Amino acid sequence: MSQLPRFVVIKSKHNGKYLTKIAKEESIAKGLSETFVNFRGEDITSPLVKFELERAKTKPGWFHIRYCYNNKYLTMQSKYSWYFLASADKPLEEDEIDWKNTMFKPIKTNTFDNDNNKQEYLQFQHVTNRYACHSTWEKNYEDGLYVSDKKVDDFDTFKVLDWESLVIFPKTTVAFKSQSGLGFYVSNKQDQYMRALKDANIFDQWASHEISTVGDGYVRIRNLSTKLFWKSENTYKAVVADSNETTDKYTTYLPIKVADNVVVLQNFGYKSFLLVEKDVPGIALYTNESNISDKTKFMVVEQVTSRKIYNINFRKEEGRVYKLSVIEKSHAVADNPDNVHSTMRLTLEFNKTRSVSIRNSVSLTSDVKTTFEIDSIPLIVNKEKIKLSADEVTAVGQWGTTKIFEALTKTDYTLRVPPKTRARVSLEVTQGTCEVPFSYAQKDSFYDGTSKILEMDDGMYTGVNIFNINIKTSHETLP
Repeated sequence: MSQLPRFVVIKSKHNGKYLTKIAKEESIAKGLSETFVNFRGEDITSPLVKFELERAKTKPGWFHIRYCYNNKYLTMQSKYSWYFLASADKPLEEDEIDWKNTMFKPIKTNTFDNDNNKQEYLQFQHVTNRYACHSTWEKNYEDGLYVSDKKVDDFDTFKVLDWESLVIFPKTTVAFKSQSGLGFYVSNKQDQYMRALKDANIFDQWASHEISTVGDGYVRIRNLSTKLFWKSENTYKAVVADSNETTDKYTTYLPIKVADNVVVLQNFGYKSFLLVEKDVPGIALYTNESNISDKTKFMVVEQVTSRKIYNINFRKEEGRVYKLSVIEKSHAVADNPDNVHSTMRLTLEFNKTRSVSIRNSVSLTSDVKTTFEIDSIPLIVNKEKIKLSADEVTAVGQWGTTKIFEALTKTDYTLRVPPKTRARVSLEVTQGTCEVPFSYAQKDSFYDGTSKILEMDDGMYTGVNIFNINIKTSHETLP
């Protein structure tokens, strides 16, 4: 079987939707846990459909499935209910016949999709020798994920999609800037065709576009001047913004990220890339390039003058601590050559290292000036606990970046050394990484003086800090 991606979206072959957690309102109405998972996800770019395949430590070829939204692992609901919840705090693999075990084995299977095209799908065998299946026959549990004693055609077959290959666009309007060397914005100001025009401006309505995601990471591009979608036409494969079709494959494009904020766009119908090319009136967009080149690259530019992030709400109960390691940070030696015990004082110095990253799920790097308000950040207290600390707020750098810093720390240690003895003192710390999801409000200001507020829940805080300082002493006789 080919190498599986680390972060994935799991799509049901039966209904074509993505595995996600149940909506809160539905869980209350049906009396189900909020961690119940079902195949109801429709937006592949939503943080609610992201999972991680985490390799098992004791069984090669087996994985744990971590739900990234709440940092919990898929586990059976109980010994008597074989439906899955995203509720296990830790991966469990000790007892292979225990229903709590969280291990799955992906099994490759080739089957045909709804268009009769041969596709690679996966089945997930649970460690109890049952198979994960899409449920359709119990009303309250409809579209849930459960384990069956036997394989069930189509209901036990899933498409696994690479989350990290997705291009997640901003929620705001964007402009496309040609990277062919001209640096012109793509606009239809001149005529009905999309062109890279020298006199096009970022704030022009002709250069403004809304991006909507369809299917497994494809997009449709809606021009604000015509309020219609881009379409690669039949005659010359030129791009025009004149379609109101929502199912036409020639209006659908696969974005591929090639740099921080640069993409190429492959038309789903022609399987060719868009490029800028000279024609009689000027420089137009065509859909006839089979390879990626400078002519096919477009910078994605947000049409936002400034951005403010506020009302950050960390869900620390859904945070996780991982990558724990014990590090010796400092050591010192104290010799007592006398014939009597001696009390000595040592000063141990070490660098207190931290890193902080606060970002959202948008794939593309933005050059929009962003400020954010934050009154506390997560901090690891021990391997089981995360707290929010107001004392560490000054450690936060810019939105979307990672800030690493060190602070020289000193600690005095007093010890009693026996006669004719050398005491060796070492200072050890535990270092760990924590991830904590958060929601926030985002206020965007635009070139026309208007602004828009969005309520978002795709934030992720990642931090590294040390804790559990421990001083160890050993003795040896002086020579």
